[in-house]
Amino acid sequence: MRIAATLASLLFLSACHPKGKQAYRSLDANNDGKVTPEEFSHHVSEKGFRKIDRNRDAMIDSAEWNAKEEGPTAAGVFQSLDDNHDGLVSKEEFHASEKKKAHLEGVLHSLDRNGDGAITWDEVSGS
Repeated sequence: MRIAATLASLLFLSACHPKGKQAYRSLDANNDGKVTPEEFSHHVSEKGFRKIDRNRDAMIDSAEWNAKEEGPTAAGVFQSLDDNHDGLVSKEEFHASEKKKAHLEGVLHSLDRNGDGAITWDEVSGS
């Protein structure tokens, strides 16, 4: 998903920005100095869902999806998220997607330099 790649890029860019650490801290829900796969996934899911749900009805329809996602697999991804096949993706369906979680965990893993399963500010900033 483009959202995860964008977030990873923003994390690296934020390391160079004066407010970069603040952006990192917004991912660290429990303020322990580490961003776990669960925190990372939840943050990306919330931001991603709000970005796609243009009419703010807590559902994503195919028109909203197609306005943000493109390419030959976009329709297939939408269908895979729509667990109950009603033509809408609820916030719950969006957050629960195992495929999305696996992708986000892969992104997090690529940032996790010490292999402890979480990313710290030092790993993001290169310190």
